[in-house]
Amino acid sequence: MLMTTMSNGGLGSGVASAIARAIGAGRHTEADALVFHALVLAVIMGASFTGGILAGGPVLWPHARHRAA
Repeated sequence: MLMTTMSNGGLGSGVASAIARAIGAGRHTEADALVFHALVLAVIMGASFTGGILAGGPVLWPHARHRAA
């Protein structure tokens, strides 16, 4: 959880700064491209963290079992 939060905080801050600079300089096409690339990065990072937890979860928590509610 901490790793995900730290990664998202760093990525979000950098993206927000880059987009704000592009908009402030009047480069709206560049800002649009930055938004698109940020979304692509967010999906990739989310999928990689999810895959890591799904693959490594049983190894890290061998005694935890899924219980239906």
